[in-house]
Amino acid sequence: MNLRHVGQYLRSPTVPTWRKLIGLLAVAYVVSPVDLIPDVMPVIGWLDDLGVVGLAVGFITRDISKFAATRGAKVIDVEPTIRK
Repeated sequence: MNLRHVGQYLRSPTVPTWRKLIGLLAVAYVVSPVDLIPDVMPVIGWLDDLGVVGLAVGFITRDISKFAATRGAKVIDVEPTIRK
């Protein structure tokens, strides 16, 4: 996975919008003052945020890798032209 794949993933009309917004929603959760476990509790509150970001990064990484593999498979499936 590289930045080109990320750009293609974000611009692709075949990828649902909610999948593209997962990273943004994770960042919004971390920045938001409303938390499942408040950041006032130093270590536990930070682990809560770290867990949300970790899950989001894992999901996005897997999804972009699947997207890139699918696009690669479509390119491979194209029949070659026969030159005479």
